[in-house]
Amino acid sequence: MAYILLFLLAITAVSFSNAQDDSCSGMMSADSFTVKWETDEDDDYVQFKYYAETTNWVGVGFSLSASMINSDVVVGAIASDSEYFVEDRYVGGSRTTPTFDTTQNIKNVSAYDDGTTTTISFIRPRVSSDNSQDIDLDQCVFIIWAFGGSVTSHATPATFGQHSRSERGFFATQLCLQECGNRTRGNGGGNG
Repeated sequence: MAYILLFLLAITAVSFSNAQDDSCSGMMSADSFTVKWETDEDDDYVQFKYYAETTNWVGVGFSLSASMINSDVVVGAIASDSEYFVEDRYVGGSRTTPTFDTTQNIKNVSAYDDGTTTTISFIRPRVSSDNSQDIDLDQCVFIIWAFGGSVTSHATPATFGQHSRSERGFFATQLCLQECGNRTRGNGGGNG
C-alpha cells in the first residue's frame, strides 16, 4: 500500500511540474467567454485570442485585484468585413468606460464575427514600456472580461455602450507568466 501511495505522489509531482512548464500557453473559459494565450519567448510578447457569444464589442483585461478598477484592457468589435476596431485601453480609479490608452502598444490585431461569436486577437509585450496605463504580465494577474453593449462609433477611439451584469466576469485562476520571458537577456524582460 505504501508503494502505491509513493507512486501516486510521484505522478502528482510530475503532473504539477509539467503544468507549470505549460503555463506559457493556455486557455480559460467561463460562460460564453474564452481566452487563449501563447508566449513568444524570443521577443517577450504574448499573443491573445479571445471570443464571446455576441456580435457586439468584446473586452479582455488584466487586473491585480480581479476588479475592473485600475485594469489594463483591450476592447474590440467588428461592424463589417472591412470595419473593426481593437484598442488598448485602461480603467482608472472608478468603474467607467475604459479610456483610450495614449500608448497603443498592441499589434497584429484582428477581429472576426461569424454571426454569433466575435473573436479578437492581438499581441502585446509581456513587459510594457507604458508604466502608467498598462499592467505588466511578468507577475500574476487576474483576467477580467466583458462583452455586449452596442457600438456607436468604430472611429478611433471607438465609442461603445456598457455591458450587462451577466456579460462580465473574471477568472479566479491567475495568469502567471513571470517564467515565460526572454531568458537570454538575463533580466527576464524588455523589448530591445
